[in-house]
Amino acid sequence: MLRFILLSAAALLVTTAVQSQVEPDAFEDCNCPEGTVGQRCRFDQFLDSIHVLEAAIRSYDESFAAQNYAEVSTIGSKVLEQYDCEALRDSITSLNVQLTNAMGCSDSESCNYNPASTSTLNCAYPTTWYYDGDGDGLGRDSSEVACTASLNFVDNNSDLCDDTLAYNYNDPGNLACILPPDPEALSASGMAGETATINGSLSNPSGLEILEVGFYFNTDTLMPAGTNQTLPATLVEGGLQFDLSSLVIGTKYFYQVYAVTSYGTVVSAPHSFTASTGPCEGLTTATDYDGNTYNLVEIGDQCWFHQNLKNTHFNDGTALTYWSLNPTVGWGTPPSTYNYRIHNDDPEQYLDILGYAYEYQVLNAIATTSKDLCPSGFNTPTTEAWIALNTHADAISESTSAIQELASSTYWNGVAPGAGMDLTGIGVRDSGYLDNAATITPTEDQVRSWYGTSTKTSYLIMWAAESNGSEGAFHWGSTGLWENGFAAIRCIKSSTDAGLVD
Repeated sequence: MLRFILLSAAALLVTTAVQSQVEPDAFEDCNCPEGTVGQRCRFDQFLDSIHVLEAAIRSYDESFAAQNYAEVSTIGSKVLEQYDCEALRDSITSLNVQLTNAMGCSDSESCNYNPASTSTLNCAYPTTWYYDGDGDGLGRDSSEVACTASLNFVDNNSDLCDDTLAYNYNDPGNLACILPPDPEALSASGMAGETATINGSLSNPSGLEILEVGFYFNTDTLMPAGTNQTLPATLVEGGLQFDLSSLVIGTKYFYQVYAVTSYGTVVSAPHSFTASTGPCEGLTTATDYDGNTYNLVEIGDQCWFHQNLKNTHFNDGTALTYWSLNPTVGWGTPPSTYNYRIHNDDPEQYLDILGYAYEYQVLNAIATTSKDLCPSGFNTPTTEAWIALNTHADAISESTSAIQELASSTYWNGVAPGAGMDLTGIGVRDSGYLDNAATITPTEDQVRSWYGTSTKTSYLIMWAAESNGSEGAFHWGSTGLWENGFAAIRCIKSSTDAGLVD
């Protein structure tokens, strides 16, 4: 017995009547005999059910279009319409399915949820789709769960190589990705006038045979092909270096790492240095773990960061946690072991000026472990480094106290004869308590800046310009760090820190 979804009792009666009256052998007598008048024919009864179903489907799906079920033929000038009752009955079955689909799903979590539906036969649920970057119908890696797929997403994740960087990307053989080596030119080291060492690294994710590796070297910033000097090197545990000589002091040199495999040659982005005998060894910038870049400045025999540190990770990758100032009740509970903050919780306005302030536990870890916030080759300054800086300030002008030199807009903001460290624009403006840290307005007349130091004996170095501007102090705590302290940090090149160099 056929089952129909009908909208009314009348339609149900019509369909039931059709089913009870029509037997399979009566399909041959579907159309009215010629000359019949005033009699409902077999096909009429089927069409009644069809029209009811079509109207129901259209009420849910406006794009649904009814069709003509008659078989049209022409005899002479006469057009005849004939019906196949068995075909009409099959159409009713098909329309019932379409009506179920059009009504959607009664499950509210389905993609085709329809509160008017009472059926779960046609429920469609969110699907996991995979990115198909090479357009072969197979996806890989990144996925999304949604009712419909975004552009270039498919429901198949069997692609073995969907990486546009791979040598065999879009290979119809669908092989595992063969990725090229990844060379990187690193900062030069050991610069001493006419000599220096250039450094690089090479990762090899697919384990390809490295036929040759080394550096391209040039004085042209564009490093055009055919003009570079080739300096072969030996790869040792993913690193390589080349010792240079006969450099011209003051000349800027450029270099890239190259690697040759059977697939060809890959080349890194260029790096540069200037041949120099100064404490920064020709370097002009340094980059921390987070990717922040700092200008370098030479002060006497030292190489310092020109800006306060903005790093939020130790150099071993350990993340620090931001400790908001507001809302704060008393000291509150530290969110983690290692915390940092910014004046007024407003990094947009103050981060470039002040840098972050780091909590006691952060500074203590720097003082007592191998952790540091400064990038490789730099460190949080020792007490000896600050003493050397103080001594250099005294040497600039004996008539003014060293700390006033540090706080002076004349000597330390890049105006001659200053060294360019710009100490007037730095500091945490924090008297050591949360309330004050949130309310003190950064001005040149009201400053207290603390500096962490990596020494294990004196711990904390701090300079303070008093509010009256007439006196200053440059000192370090001899009994250890104050546990409620937050300090700004300004890194120094390790080779120029008097506490680290014999």
